Parts: sequence; C-alpha cells; structure tokens
Amino acid sequence: MMNTTITSAPTATPYRPSRPVRRIEPTQPFQSTGTPTIRTIAATPVTSKKRVAGYARVSTELESQEGSYELQCQHYTDYINEHEDWTLVKVYADEGKTGTSTRRRTEFRQMIADAEEGKIDLIITKSISRFARNTVDCLETVRKLKSLPKPVGVYFEKENIDSLDGKSELILTILSSLAQDESRSISENIKWSFQKLYEQGYVNCPTCRLLGYDTVINHTTGEKKIVIEPVGASVVKMIYDEFLSGKGYSEIAHHMEKLGAITGSGAKRWSAMTIVRILENEKYTGDVITQKGFTRDFLTHERLKNDGQLPKYIAEGHHEAIIDRDTWLAVQEKLHDKSTPAVGKKAPIDPNTVKRTHHSDRTVFSSNLFCGACGETLFRRTTALNKRNEGKTRHFIWKCRNSEGRGHEDCNAKSIPELVLQQTFMEMLAGMSARPREELITEFKLANGVTTTEPKNAEELRLELDSITAQVESMAADPELYADMLEDLQNRKQEIEATLSAPDWAVVSPLKKAAFDWFLEQLDGISPYDSSKTTIPFRADIFERCVEHGKVNEIRQDGLLVDIAIRYTFIFGLEATAYGNRRPLRTALDIEKTIETEGEMVAAEVEAEAEAGAEEQNELDKAV
Repeated sequence: MMNTTITSAPTATPYRPSRPVRRIEPTQPFQSTGTPTIRTIAATPVTSKKRVAGYARVSTELESQEGSYELQCQHYTDYINEHEDWTLVKVYADEGKTGTSTRRRTEFRQMIADAEEGKIDLIITKSISRFARNTVDCLETVRKLKSLPKPVGVYFEKENIDSLDGKSELILTILSSLAQDESRSISENIKWSFQKLYEQGYVNCPTCRLLGYDTVINHTTGEKKIVIEPVGASVVKMIYDEFLSGKGYSEIAHHMEKLGAITGSGAKRWSAMTIVRILENEKYTGDVITQKGFTRDFLTHERLKNDGQLPKYIAEGHHEAIIDRDTWLAVQEKLHDKSTPAVGKKAPIDPNTVKRTHHSDRTVFSSNLFCGACGETLFRRTTALNKRNEGKTRHFIWKCRNSEGRGHEDCNAKSIPELVLQQTFMEMLAGMSARPREELITEFKLANGVTTTEPKNAEELRLELDSITAQVESMAADPELYADMLEDLQNRKQEIEATLSAPDWAVVSPLKKAAFDWFLEQLDGISPYDSSKTTIPFRADIFERCVEHGKVNEIRQDGLLVDIAIRYTFIFGLEATAYGNRRPLRTALDIEKTIETEGEMVAAEVEAEAEAGAEEQNELDKAV
C-alpha cells in the first residue's frame, strides 16, 4: 500500500506594515532569584479614638423609674469612659417617652441625626425594648445606620448583639417582634386595669386647664381636693347666662375678650369652640364622665372619641358644682336643638331682640350698633359732599343694613354721621360724670342683683347695737366725763352698722366689678358738658372697653322725626341714653371745624406764651 501524505495549502499571510522595534534598557539589570519573596504590609495604626454614644429611655416620669433613668445615664457615662480607645460623645436620654414610636423621642431623633452627620461611630443601649418596641422602627433605624458611608453600629447589651454583625438581622427581627408583642400585652393590661378602676368609681379630673376650678393638695395626707376658683367660676356662670339669654357663641367670646377674661389654658383670645366646650362640660355640675375617649392603636397612639365603642361611667357629685343641674340641662337642650345655629353659622334674624349677625373690628362702633326698628346691625360707609359744600370731601356715616338694602327686611332708619356718634357719646359720659358717684354705684348694685345680706350673727350684733345705743344715751348727760368711753362706743356702733349693711358682692363677677371701677376712674377725668362748646374729645378706649352694644331708636312726634336716641348697654350692667343724633352732616362738619379751630387756638396760645416768655427773658438780660 502506498502511503500518501496530504498537506494543506499554504494560507496567504496578510500584509502588515513594518514598524520599528524599540528596546527598553533597564536602569538596573534584572536578576532572577527564582522564588518571589512575599512580605506582609502592616495596617496603618489608627490614632483617633472611636466616638461612642449611649442611649437610655424610661417610659414614664414616675418616681419609681427616676432611679432607673439616672442609673442608665450614669452607667453609660462610666462604661464608655473606662475604654481608653473610646471617647464619649453624649448620653442621649428620653424621660417619660414611649418606645412604640420615635415621633416624640426628641433625644433619639437627635442621636440619629448626629450619626448621619458623622459624629458617632457606635451606639450602646441596654436592650432592644429600650431602643424601640416597634419592629419596623427598630429595623429601619438599624438599617439606616448600617447604610451610611461610614456605618454606625448599635450594640444591645442585654442581647449581646452588634448590628454590624452579618448574623444580627434575623435575631433583631425576632427579638424586636417579641418586644412589640410585649408592648401590646402591656397596653391591653393597662386598658383592662383602667376599665376595672372606672367600674369601681375611679376618677381622674385634672384642673390645670379647667376654668373655674383648682386642685388643693393636703401635704400631710397627700389627699387632693377640687375647689372652686372664684374669678373663673364667675366667667363660667356669665357664659351660661348669656347663652340662655339668646347670645351666640361668637358674641359671647367677643364679650369675654372685652371683659379681659382668661380661658382655662391662660389665653386672652376666645373662640366660639371654646364657648361650646365650656357649655358642654359636665364637670361644671359637679359630675365627671370617664372614658370619653380611647386609644385605638398602641403603636400610633391615635385617640378616638368614645361614641359607644366602650362603656362610659359617670361619677355624680364628685366635686362642688358651679352650675346647677337645671341650668345645665336647659343649656344642653338648647345646644342640641336643631334650630340653634352650629358654630360658624349665623343666627336667624329676630327683630325683637338685639343680635349680632356678623362681627367686625374695623372701628369701635363696628358690630356694636343695632337698629331699634329691625334689629339689624349698622355698618360704616362713606359719603361725599357736593361742590357747594367744601368740595368732594369724604365723610363717614353709619346706616342700618336693611335700610341700605343689604338685609332681608324693609327699614327706613336714618343714617348718623360718625362725628355725631362720637360727640353724643361723650356728651352722655359728661352727663354721667356730673352725677354723684353714690347714684352710679347704687344703679350698678341694682343692675347686678347686689343685696344687703345679714351675717350669721346678725341677731347678736343687733343686741349689741341696742346695748351700745342705751349706754350712749345714758352718758349723754355728762359727755365730758365719759368722753373716751363715748368715742369707743361710737366707733363700735359704726362697725356694727357697716357689717349689717354690707352689700353681697359675691353675686357680682369680679371682672364686671373691675370694669366698673375703671369706668368710674375715667369719668373723673371728663368735665361736665358745656353747651357753649360743641366738642368733647372722643374716648375710643372707654367705648371699646365698656360698651357692650348700642340700640338706635328714632323719636317721633306727630309722625315727624325729631331726634335719634341711642341706648347704650355697658358690660357691667349700667344703661344710658345719648340724645342729639339727629344732627345733619353739616353740623358734623361744624364739629370737625371746631375741633380743628380749638386745636389751632391752643397752638396759638402756646406760641404766644412762648414769645412772651422770651421777651421777658430778654428784658431781664438787659437789666442785668
């Protein structure tokens, strides 16, 4: 057999351009040593210390946990300082904060923020339950710290877990779930315990924001007692009385602000909702209803109103009442009457009563003047005189909303210039200033139901008064001999008479009494009205602080309008009428001119006195 060799055809070699060959000569000849030498490079020593923070938390502010709180803080301070390679950043501690949420734990949130800014390398805490009882919050916080550019670990002492350990995720999930379940169990136990306490008559009635009441503590026995606070109680009584008289929520709130009353929380600003809450509060009858609300979820701590989901309990006669039960029931019936407007809604128009359909604080007269014919409020508008009368100068007038066509009824009430309103109001005050103060005080007493109440020992005082009278009569024969004794007997007689005739100021609100006293002080600075003068400077502060409202009435004779009288009601009960409001706008302009003229006259007198003084001084200088 013949051997045949088959060879493949030679493949064509592709063309490649020649390129120069470069040879790099080593600076030092390479010498092969055979096996390479391997050396270990030592790590760069860390000179800075690890920044460590501690976290402590107690869930309540009770004295029983104060020691735990302080011990945790001291423990972490000492524990971190014992390590030479650690430096203490801070011991973050939340006292009286729940662990089921991080929203209210300000120190916890500050610690996480500092860690994100790179101020902390390690966090040490007692246990998972101290760190967070919410599984989601615990895991999210740990993962957030691990994902930082420079990871921050959390070390849990009790469980001996480091969050930077790769095996810690599963263990943390299980243990934090157990901590959350423990919180749920504690929450249910607390609810059950309070339920049993309510059934046994337990009542928790704090008075820190309850208007009209204070809590007095007997430091010997530790017993707490709820007592009435007189000023706040008078405000509560006034609110109930005004509501039953037909006033609306906003109107009562505005009145309280005028009187300078303070709310239960210490605020000077009143709202319609504040009035409603006071009117609905059963505590003013001496009763306390417990379990008005409940917590739906122990994690979110969301509070809901108890509308039948759980039983309610009422403790009747728990403390002294401010409002009697009949009055309170009448108020509740009116509150739930469908005809009573809700908060923020306007009351129906009643032409027989003075009402407030809206409130404005643009001027002192705004929302305080009412038409006597239809009961609607007066509003402010401007008017311009024609060219014959001082050009087109604009002036303010006050007119009934119905007569202007802005209301719901027909009314023909006339408008009143604002300058006339101011002038007649001051003329009325000047007339009151001229009256004896005893008359005004007597009217104030009658308006507020102040009566003379006899003391408990009135009979004994009368007997003593009769004895003193008999002794004085027997000594009258020789007054010089019994001069000292007569003086003592007369002083005692005056004391007894004053005691028997003392007014019962307890029925008067202290706010009303203070407002009336301030009003009398202001009257002392107002001169009696002089008809030769047409102007008295308007006191807006008196109107704003003392006037509750004014009712505008037209006085007619034989069908003709002769005057407009405004009946003012003061917040302390007095009433007075201002006449002369029928003056036309021309008279109002005369008043305005008189004000300007008097001002110019005063300025001229001051200037003349100054010139006379200068001339006199020049004469003295020349004489010297």
